[in-house]
Amino acid sequence: MNMIKKSVWAGLATVVLGLCISAGAIAQQKAASLKQQILGSWMLQSVYDEFEGGKKENPWGAGVQGTAMYDRSGRFSYMIVSAGRGKSETGPRTPVGQAIGYFGTYTTNDADKTITWKIERSTFPNFEGIERTATITIKGDSLSQVSAPIPSPAGKFSPHIEWKKVK
Repeated sequence: MNMIKKSVWAGLATVVLGLCISAGAIAQQKAASLKQQILGSWMLQSVYDEFEGGKKENPWGAGVQGTAMYDRSGRFSYMIVSAGRGKSETGPRTPVGQAIGYFGTYTTNDADKTITWKIERSTFPNFEGIERTATITIKGDSLSQVSAPIPSPAGKFSPHIEWKKVK
C-alpha cells in the first residue's frame, strides 16, 4: 500500500511540475516586450496609404518589395522599392522610380504599442533628423504598422504596412 501511495504522489508531483513549467513558458511568451518581438528581419507583404476621409491608394503598384531590420542595440534599416522601374541611364547614384529607404535608431513603447524611428538618413531628405512614430500590432509572424500622418500635396495620409517575419 505504501508503494502505491508513493507512486501516486510521484505521478501527481510530475503533473504539477509539468503544469508549472508550461504556465511559466506561457507567461514568459506573453511578457516579451515589443522590442523583443520586432527583432530581426521582416519582408513586406502589403502597403497602402489612407488619406484623411478614408480614401485608400497604393502608389507603389503591383510587385512592390521591401524589408525592415531591427537589431538588439536599437538600430534599424527600412526600405520599400516599387516594381517595374526603368533602367537608369546615369548610373547607380541616380535612383529611378519610387523608393523609400532610411536608417537610424528606434525605441518602442509597450503601453502604447508604438515604435518611434529617429531617422539619420533617408532617400526622402525631409525625413532626415526627424522622429516618425507608428502603431504596431504583432500576431505570430505578422506585423501590422500604421504610421503617423504624412503631409503631401494631395493631403495628409497614413501608410498602412504589413510585414512577415523572415525565419
